[in-house]
Amino acid sequence: MRFGDGFFNAVLVHRLRGEGFGEVSPTKETLAAIHEPRPAQGEQAPICIEMVDEVLMTCNEDLKALSYDEATREAILVGALAYYLDERFNITNGRLLGFR
Repeated sequence: MRFGDGFFNAVLVHRLRGEGFGEVSPTKETLAAIHEPRPAQGEQAPICIEMVDEVLMTCNEDLKALSYDEATREAILVGALAYYLDERFNITNGRLLGFR
């Protein structure tokens, strides 16, 4: 809400691709289905990136506290991100309706 949907979406997609999530299944397929023409820029971008990074680190730490090994933590986090992106960008719904 702080940054607006369009700005947040652009920062999120750019950051996830930059962190290598665009190279790992299932986020690879999900990110490939999202068209973001350019990364969001401006003075709020670094703040938004920091907040995205903080959420990802917190999720990883929570999984670590639950005694998951690194491979399992990565699989859970990547799966959750793919699910979140699918919902946020209506990927599955768009495919079912013939828009993608």
